[in-house]
Amino acid sequence: MDRLRNSSEPSSATSPRAGIPQDIVSGGVLLAAAVAYGVGGLEIPAQPAEPGPGFLPVILAVLLGALALAVLVGGLRSSGRAEPPAAGKSSTTSPAEARGPWLAGLATILYAALFQPLGFALSTLVYSAVLTGLFTDEWKHRLGVPVLVTAALYLFFSVALGVRLPPGLLR
Repeated sequence: MDRLRNSSEPSSATSPRAGIPQDIVSGGVLLAAAVAYGVGGLEIPAQPAEPGPGFLPVILAVLLGALALAVLVGGLRSSGRAEPPAAGKSSTTSPAEARGPWLAGLATILYAALFQPLGFALSTLVYSAVLTGLFTDEWKHRLGVPVLVTAALYLFFSVALGVRLPPGLLR
């Protein structure tokens, strides 16, 4: 996440506790989230010979897994040739910044687990709100993005593709 905020810092910054490059930790967490998300997507019932509602989650899990592997391999390659940070710059992240990717991964796992019981609308709205809250402090974004994401995904899946989404608590 630091590289998104400050691109002048080297990508091989290490974790303050373990000395493990952040790209290795981030890649590992993303890979674990991709596997959990993919397993959840495979458990969504589908008709034989049709992609079904689990198709997109599985495709997204594969893409996330590929991204995770790229980050992981990049971290492994750069771990041997770490450059010192520029003068006045710290190569470590604050504890609050370090928790962001972990919380996003945990939110994704919870979203997949609660998708059926809570239903599409409620679980997607809460998940979008949590992710938006992790990455912005702007109140307009914290309110607008979850509503727009939920509405756009509902229109795409339910209206455009005709996928029956779980109603959950909103029956």
